[in-house]
Amino acid sequence: MTLPDRIKKIRKDNNLNQLEFGKRIGLSESAICNYESGRRDVSKQSLLSICREFKVNADWLIEEKGNPYLSDEIDSLLLTVKDTYNLDSLDLAIVKSYLELTGAERSAVKNFIKKIKGT
Repeated sequence: MTLPDRIKKIRKDNNLNQLEFGKRIGLSESAICNYESGRRDVSKQSLLSICREFKVNADWLIEEKGNPYLSDEIDSLLLTVKDTYNLDSLDLAIVKSYLELTGAERSAVKNFIKKIKGT
């Protein structure tokens, strides 16, 4: 599936026409038409807007990796962190895994890092 096809899928999954979809992310109907037809390259900002507005997994939208939609609120927050700090997929997996640890597990990780750093 191409990027234009994935954008169209997100729009159709949300039962929106091109005008409604564009309004939700601050773009015109013609911009969405051009994106979906492949006549125009999709800007990074537009991709990020689609991901935020429709809770779409950026890795899926851009590279067709993983699931199309984010599974929960943590994934949505992590998308913002990923964009803000320019994290790659491994960075994101590390952060997400750390957040899912118990308090005791986090302490063990912190102690390990302290030993590595020599502090």
